[in-house]
Amino acid sequence: MSGDFQRTRSVMTRSAHVCEWCRTGIPLSTTVAYVSGKDDGVFVHWYFHADCWEAIGRDPCCVDGEGCIYLHDRGKTCDEMGDEPPVRY
Repeated sequence: MSGDFQRTRSVMTRSAHVCEWCRTGIPLSTTVAYVSGKDDGVFVHWYFHADCWEAIGRDPCCVDGEGCIYLHDRGKTCDEMGDEPPVRY
């Protein structure tokens, strides 16, 4: 049995962070989507710009829950970026 879980909530940052979608900075006192939980047995937490979190919901490559391997422009899906975006890793 998998103990994996995920919780998403809207929070205001108390320090600077980096968005997991576009890999750009999130300044202090910004409202973001904060995702925390357990993934493959490891506790994790991620921060996303609000518009990047919306893009995840629209991106067809994220529908399967596996996420996307590409680096995105802020608030854009793979399709909205045009040419094949660079690989994230």
